[in-house]
Amino acid sequence: MAVWFGLGGSVIGGFLADRMGPRKLAMAMTVALGMLWLLFGLGHGKWVDPMFIKAMVCAEGLCYGMFAVSLFAIFMGVSWKAVAASQFTAYMAIMNLSNTGGAWCVGRFQQWLSEPQIFMVLGLFQMAVAAILWWIEIEEAQKAVDSRKE
Repeated sequence: MAVWFGLGGSVIGGFLADRMGPRKLAMAMTVALGMLWLLFGLGHGKWVDPMFIKAMVCAEGLCYGMFAVSLFAIFMGVSWKAVAASQFTAYMAIMNLSNTGGAWCVGRFQQWLSEPQIFMVLGLFQMAVAAILWWIEIEEAQKAVDSRKE
């Protein structure tokens, strides 16, 4: 079921990225994901409730689908046409590497933190990503890229 929410988030995210801009959508969804993980950590007493788990998994799929699509739009927007395929592929590889790195960190965090605390810490970290996205200016990057010779 969560896969359908992820698919729906991707479709909705495409429309929203066109309407409000991919950077704003990425910022909104990174905060939403962080809040979900924070809520999940704070609600650890409900981890035995199947409805709570289903709701969280579906909400995460929806938000992540929109987040991923907005990042794809940003990646495409800042890629130089002469090497766009390679550059976009590099961005995607870095995005996948961040997932692997995050999983590695969680394994290390288990030595010092409980599972609910890990979700809360990573939720706060995820929300901090919005600050990085704030500084990305897609239009300026496109102008700089367009000024280069093909």
